[in-house]
Amino acid sequence: MSYFVTIVNSTDAPMTTKDGQTIAAGDTWRSGVNGNTYVHSEEFGSVSFRDIADQHIGGDTDETWGVLISYNGQHMVGRYEGGGELHVTFNNRLQAELSGMNLRRVRLDSLVSDHDKLLAGTVRDAPDAPDAPTESRPETS
Repeated sequence: MSYFVTIVNSTDAPMTTKDGQTIAAGDTWRSGVNGNTYVHSEEFGSVSFRDIADQHIGGDTDETWGVLISYNGQHMVGRYEGGGELHVTFNNRLQAELSGMNLRRVRLDSLVSDHDKLLAGTVRDAPDAPDAPTESRPETS
């Protein structure tokens, strides 16, 4: 499905959208129909919006469609039915205030190794995976 993002820039710093538009201090910008996009500020970094469609991330809600929002190492999932509307206001403390969807914080590590996947049980065909048959595990000495 599709969603729209409205950004209100209540900071003193200009922001730039993925398509090169500038959101000046005090201005508001509304995206077209989104898949994946981002907004960037030289002063406080980027916020990205990644369409995750009907995939769910542990801790999010039951709505069908979703968008993963990432900002300064933190993540939220916004879920919606039909067309979604996400509102983001960057306040004068450089915080992103989000509303308009069913929003939940989720924990996602930025760096993930194969070992982490094994511990989480997300790699099922590896010999050391938690549910792998005993005979396929390498012997230790």
